[in-house]
Amino acid sequence: MIRLIEIEPDEWEVIPFPAKPGRIFVEVSSNLRIDFGVVDNKNLKAFEDDAEDFKTVFWSENNTGLEFQIEVGSNPFYLILWNANETRKGAVAYRFSEPVAN
Repeated sequence: MIRLIEIEPDEWEVIPFPAKPGRIFVEVSSNLRIDFGVVDNKNLKAFEDDAEDFKTVFWSENNTGLEFQIEVGSNPFYLILWNANETRKGAVAYRFSEPVAN
């Protein structure tokens, strides 16, 4: 299912990955250039606290769309969607699904 959210200027949303361990296909699309990241539970707290030493599993900046696959285990992972634009709200659509076998 595709989900649509609105992100205020210079704000972020944190979306938990599905709880089921395994390979997940992630699709994200936005009307603005935004930053995307994937963090684990420990580094989510560091990100939210604005710590300089937080580590990401994946990070991409200044994109309007992105597709990637990631292997997640039993520990929680989170998708970070950050609207770095200082004046405009961002509309972001995202979807988690199982990868299609070739």
